[in-house]
Amino acid sequence: AIHIASAEIAVPTPPDEVGPAQFTASEAYATFRFADDGTIQVERLTGVYCGIRLNVSGRIKPRSVAAAPEAAPKPPVDRGQFRFVTKAVRELNRIQVTLPPQFDLDFDVDLAQPQSGSMVARLRGSRFQYRDVQVDFASVDVAMHDGAIEIGQSTAKLYGGEVSVKGRYDVAGGRFDVSLTSTTDPAAIVSLIVKEAAPVLRELRFEDNPTITARYRL
Repeated sequence: AIHIASAEIAVPTPPDEVGPAQFTASEAYATFRFADDGTIQVERLTGVYCGIRLNVSGRIKPRSVAAAPEAAPKPPVDRGQFRFVTKAVRELNRIQVTLPPQFDLDFDVDLAQPQSGSMVARLRGSRFQYRDVQVDFASVDVAMHDGAIEIGQSTAKLYGGEVSVKGRYDVAGGRFDVSLTSTTDPAAIVSLIVKEAAPVLRELRFEDNPTITARYRL
C-alpha cells in the first residue's frame, strides 16, 4: 500500500481550445492498496481539491485484469477525449468559497470496459460563489452506470428562489434529456444562461420571481 499524508499537489491537465488548467490539492490524504491482479483500491482519499473538500473511495481495474478476447487492433487513443477533465477543473476553479463544499464519491472502474463502470457522487455546499452567482445552498446527486449519467433531484437556492435540475445523459447511446425548474430571478443568474441575453434580462423587472420550466432533449 501507499499512504499519502498532508500533501500539496499541483497537476496540469490536457489542453483544450482555451489551454490547460491546473488541478490543485491541499491537506491531501490517501491510501492506495495494490492487489496481486493489478487492481488499485482507493480506500480513502480526502483533502481540499480545487476548493472542494473531497471524500473518495473506489476501485480501478487495469486493462490486464479482465482480459477481453482477442479483437482487432484498436485505433490510437485520441488525447482530445480527456478535454472534459480540463473543462471540469476550470469550472471548479471558478468556485469561491468561505467553507469548502463537501463532495463524496464512490466509484468502480474497469479500464478494459470503461463504459461498464459505476459511480455515485454527492455534493453539498452553502454560501459560495460560482462565476458571478452567489449560491446560498446547493445539493447535487449524480450517478453513472453503463455509460449513462443520471442527475438526481439537484437543487440550488439563490436570490430568494430555487433552481432544480434532473435528467439523464446517455454518453454511450448519445442521448441527452434534462429538465429544469426555476423560481429565482433570471436576471440574477444570467451569466449561467446565455451571455447574449444579458442586456435584455437586465432590463426586466419582476414584482415576484417568475416560475420557469424548461426541458432539453437531444
